Amino acid sequence: EAMWMLTNGLYVNAVLWEYLATIGALDLATNDDPDFFPAATYYGAEERPVSGYDGLAYFRITPLGAYLFGQASEYTPTHAVDAALFRVDAQGGITLLNPAALTEAHRIQLEQMAEPTAAGYRLSTQKLLTILEDAKDLSLVRAYLEQRNDGPLPAEVIDLLDEVQKDSRACKVNSRMLTINVRSAELVQEILADPVAGKIVRHLEGRTLLIPENRENALRDALREMGYGLRAR
Repeated sequence: EAMWMLTNGLYVNAVLWEYLATIGALDLATNDDPDFFPAATYYGAEERPVSGYDGLAYFRITPLGAYLFGQASEYTPTHAVDAALFRVDAQGGITLLNPAALTEAHRIQLEQMAEPTAAGYRLSTQKLLTILEDAKDLSLVRAYLEQRNDGPLPAEVIDLLDEVQKDSRACKVNSRMLTINVRSAELVQEILADPVAGKIVRHLEGRTLLIPENRENALRDALREMGYGLRAR
């Protein structure tokens, strides 16, 4: 039993302490008494503690641990209550409650979504649209505003966020286009009249044709059949 405690037991303690407790799956209770660990050392004369995990006395499974271990069907995280940093009004104005408490991280977050004003900031449709060029939605913006606002967000602000999110999908890039410079107006007309090349290109203006980026090789093949080349960009 003593040997099991010195090998397997300490290994189990290390897993409980370093892995499961670290991610919040367990609460631990420890004992600082050097003689708390129940097993004798290898020769009985080594100094205590045997390891950094000797004092682990009890552990308790947390709600997160119960979910991870299959003892609970769901897990609802608890959130620490952060002090309010600002008050958002119905027009999207953000008034700082204590400007001295605004950290650099909070300033960067606010400037990503709002323009500076004398009283603090004002939500910017343009900046919100910029966020949505990469983000799927404004859920993180809304969560931050709700978390640090003094009270619930005004309904008008929630409507603004929803409207901006909807308008961010007003236009969509389907394909990129290439412009093709042709040496003469006569050759432009010849290409447009060709049964294959003419279906690939569109006449933009003068001696310039327009094609989808993914049709470059198709146009090159068609021009080659006509006896012409398409030089690389």
